[in-house]
Amino acid sequence: MIKINRYKLILTAGFYLLLSNIAAQNDSVYIGKTDIFNLIESDKVSTEKDKRNTNFEHWMYSEKKQSIVGYYGAIFQYGINNSTSATTLSHDLGVYYKGKFIEKKRYSLNVEAWVEQNSLIAGKSTGDFSKELGMFSATNGSDAEDHTIGLEYLYIENLFFDGLLDITVGKIDPLFFTTFATYSGWDKYTFISKTAASDPVPPIDPGFGFFTEINFNKYISVGGLITDANPQNDIIDPANFFGKTNYTFQGFVRFAIPANRNLYSYHTVAYYYLQARDTISQAIGFTYVGNQGISENVILTLKISSGADRILKYNSAFSLGAVWLSPFKRAGDQFGFSGQLNEKSGKHEYGIDTYYKFYIKSWITFSTNLQLYYSANEKINTIPGLRLMITY
Repeated sequence: MIKINRYKLILTAGFYLLLSNIAAQNDSVYIGKTDIFNLIESDKVSTEKDKRNTNFEHWMYSEKKQSIVGYYGAIFQYGINNSTSATTLSHDLGVYYKGKFIEKKRYSLNVEAWVEQNSLIAGKSTGDFSKELGMFSATNGSDAEDHTIGLEYLYIENLFFDGLLDITVGKIDPLFFTTFATYSGWDKYTFISKTAASDPVPPIDPGFGFFTEINFNKYISVGGLITDANPQNDIIDPANFFGKTNYTFQGFVRFAIPANRNLYSYHTVAYYYLQARDTISQAIGFTYVGNQGISENVILTLKISSGADRILKYNSAFSLGAVWLSPFKRAGDQFGFSGQLNEKSGKHEYGIDTYYKFYIKSWITFSTNLQLYYSANEKINTIPGLRLMITY
């Protein structure tokens, strides 16, 4: 027993010295999780770069000890084909908090929380909207039948050695930790289709758990997480995690491609495994998300997902597109275009997802979007839409 403890002590000390040595050779290696704060702030940074009046100091969340950002997003979509039509109108009201409680060179502690309320105002939920049009491809918006409110995540982030090692514990949303990207990660700001803007297959629900990531330098990191796949409440349930439950496992590699110019680069390859429970089978698969700048104003986007066993939407999904920042010399505007290929049970659907986001003020944007789908039942669905996003 003494020998085992001694070996554990030697391994722990060796690991600590290794991380300390790597950290000493880098000014700051923390890449950081990409989340709503990053997305909203990067949008303001881009607008400020284009010399628009943005009240920039108000948006510098990363520089503040305590930050709270609220948002209101509304999405309207109208779908039509040669035999039927459908509408959906939903809105979201959310609050995101980040507090920096300890900031030291060797150790930092942050607390982050996100609460969101979803409401279906009129028409059908997005799931029923797709069914009405006779397609299995899904659009973003409210999946709720009425009104819902939930704690999306609440966690304590522990950063060691100036961010070299990240150990996070709490209620975690695996999708936002491993597949969220600035230009193809949130339907309120970029693309609107599920394939281009959000989930892998199958979607993975938030739950209490642990996340860890080692940021070797600003170009590459590796990590993994384990979360409760079957929580007993919608808030936070650590007791269930340590009891008899089923788990979600993910491992990932995150990397950026070095370039002579300061081009945006963000890539993640993640493998996931969801344990079976009751009458629900296991789920296994991978997802890749890539945002790669080819110039200061043009970002290529790529998403690939493939899953087996438990499937809720697709067996596989593919999206390739591009985002043009400040098009036509309109500072703060954004234009995006992507092609989609979704497959389920051997059937395929093809789609186009395009949007134009208008900068109105530093706190408000308005987007028009258009989706076209050739469904598995050989119908062409045309889906125009409107989006409003307010941050405060």
